[in-house]
Amino acid sequence: MTIAVNNPMKLKPVLRLKGFGLSSPSSSPPASPATAPRPVPPKPPTPAVAEPIAAKAVEGKAAIIAKRVAAYEAGKLEMKRRALEMQVTLAERFPACFKPPGQPRLPLKVGIDLDVLSIAPDLSETDLKQAIRSYVAAPEYYLVAIEGAVRVDLDGEPAGMVTPDQARWAQIKVGKRPTQGVEQSN
Repeated sequence: MTIAVNNPMKLKPVLRLKGFGLSSPSSSPPASPATAPRPVPPKPPTPAVAEPIAAKAVEGKAAIIAKRVAAYEAGKLEMKRRALEMQVTLAERFPACFKPPGQPRLPLKVGIDLDVLSIAPDLSETDLKQAIRSYVAAPEYYLVAIEGAVRVDLDGEPAGMVTPDQARWAQIKVGKRPTQGVEQSN
């Protein structure tokens, strides 16, 4: 039986790093997992310290949300103010079509915002669209949007009619239930 003393597998150099649980060949073998020192986990903050920190974080988020809500509400109020100003301007420039707040309204031509912008390019498009949107969203407007009602253009001339679907939508918006197509039983 022959024993190979110069086995090339046994002569490969081994790199051992210090400080990583590995030691040099001349030092003692690494400690077993049972005897190796374990790292100490950090202590959780005590409740007396953690609660104020959490409370400050919640207060900070609540303050940010409150500021955003306040800014949103202020923006809405500003948009309403500008829309009312634009409605007054429209009533002054186009009295045959737009009526001032408090007066009966007429059904407007579909796409009347484009007509206004073509005649009065000095008006803000954003303010104009918001003004018309709030103008036609008023309950007074929905009350006159009945089936067959004549829509008017900027000069007060006929420019279409209110369709049955538009009239039903107006009734829904006012809160009345459409009666067309519903049979009543006695």
